[in-house]
Amino acid sequence: MTANMQGLILGIGGLVSTLASAALGLYFTARARTAPMREVLFSRQLTLSERILRAFGRARVFATMLTADGEHAEQAREDIRVVVKRLSILTDEAAALLPTELYVDVNQATATITSLIVE
Repeated sequence: MTANMQGLILGIGGLVSTLASAALGLYFTARARTAPMREVLFSRQLTLSERILRAFGRARVFATMLTADGEHAEQAREDIRVVVKRLSILTDEAAALLPTELYVDVNQATATITSLIVE
């Protein structure tokens, strides 16, 4: 066997193995896109995001009521404590479900609201 023949055999073997690994990669990528768990994850992420946004909205309303020093300030203070507790729980849940960048933003917003209430 000559050197050219050995090079040809190795080249064909390399092409076949590259083709096989690319086909497996495409197969598993297609499988992952249609996986039922992915849909469940997206659904849970959307539900969690809605709950977080509602909690932030409620916190904003109660913070506005606190700054107005009206007749409902004491009730708003109690209600915002409940909202901060709920936000803390939702932030812990977000650590497991949301992408890292979004979790960091939620965590910073929760810390900002908490520091506002403490002050």
